[in-house]
Amino acid sequence: MVMNLQNSWRIVEENIINAQETYATNADINRKATEKKLHIGQLVLRQIDSKPKDQKHKLAPIWKGPYRVIQIIRPNAVIKELKEEAAPFKIHINKLKAFIEPYVLPFRALTVTKNNEEEEMITDDEEPEAESIMNDNTSNNGSPCQDSH
Repeated sequence: MVMNLQNSWRIVEENIINAQETYATNADINRKATEKKLHIGQLVLRQIDSKPKDQKHKLAPIWKGPYRVIQIIRPNAVIKELKEEAAPFKIHINKLKAFIEPYVLPFRALTVTKNNEEEEMITDDEEPEAESIMNDNTSNNGSPCQDSH
């Protein structure tokens, strides 16, 4: 009788452990919990925890940076401002996100028609003079827009 009782307790304990592992896995999947992939030298932004009184409005920035990752000691990272004289400090990885530099699209070639005569190609190397284009467009009755009714 004692052996059956001990065997039953062991089976129950195994079932509880398996159920906890299943619950944890499902919770991670539902929360989409992923480990942040940071590497040394990467530029990151730091989440601002407390803001000054004059910046406590809903449009105040919540990220500050960029900072450079110097060392990773999970669950923390050591970051430093880009200035040479800045001192490095430790922060939790949850308070960081990757810094994505803004990408500026290059100019593309445009065709500009001057007084219904010729078409001029404008490339990346040269910019049109705004005054000459405006003067050409305003030569029609002093109006910048051409109305073709």
